[in-house]
Amino acid sequence: MEEHKELNKNHWNLQYIAQTVAHTVNERISTELNRVRLGTNNTDRNTQILIELLQGFMQLRNVEHIPTIDLYKPEFLIHAENTVKERIAHQKQRKHSRQ
Repeated sequence: MEEHKELNKNHWNLQYIAQTVAHTVNERISTELNRVRLGTNNTDRNTQILIELLQGFMQLRNVEHIPTIDLYKPEFLIHAENTVKERIAHQKQRKHSRQ
């Protein structure tokens, strides 16, 4: 009987610890996942806006065919990519300095 009581007590303690750890992990992951979800939604919205603007511009200019960047990568695109990379690096530095 004593052995059974001890096993039940240990089992309850393990369940309590497991539930506590699961709850803590869930809270932290939920917060991070929420941030990722909000960022993804914002990126998706901006991408859809850019696609609509580009499509409207191309229709206005009667553009039928375009050279893809694997054939020709213009200087303005290289400049835009570098600007975005620098902006992201700067934001990472600000984030790390806040932490």
